[in-house]
Amino acid sequence: MLLSTKCPVYPSQVAICLSYPRYRENRIFLSRYNHYSPHSKSENCECRKPGTALIIRACRDLNLDISMSYFVGDKTSDIEAGKRAGARTILVETGFGGDDKHFDVKPDYIAEDLLDAARYIKRSKENG
Repeated sequence: MLLSTKCPVYPSQVAICLSYPRYRENRIFLSRYNHYSPHSKSENCECRKPGTALIIRACRDLNLDISMSYFVGDKTSDIEAGKRAGARTILVETGFGGDDKHFDVKPDYIAEDLLDAARYIKRSKENG
């Protein structure tokens, strides 16, 4: 699922990852299950990170168990949002790599990049 505080998430933004053959089977899934916050930062709504309203709504819409889910991001607000929602959290060192320091929070795992995060999730699922 794709959650974003960017409003809206245009198909062209998602198209980059869909151009890779291994993602083509997810085209319908990605386009159908985008969730985004239409609010600006100044509105301080609960659907913007670290609020959890958007996460809760997306999990409800997709019938996902948040406690069995991973929230991956490059900012401490991503990790704080994931923790508040009850997800396992992964901080990726690409992008901000947690250097924004808006929240004093520790992720469950620190990944070099998204590939490392995906491998960690796969290992975790395999090991129960």
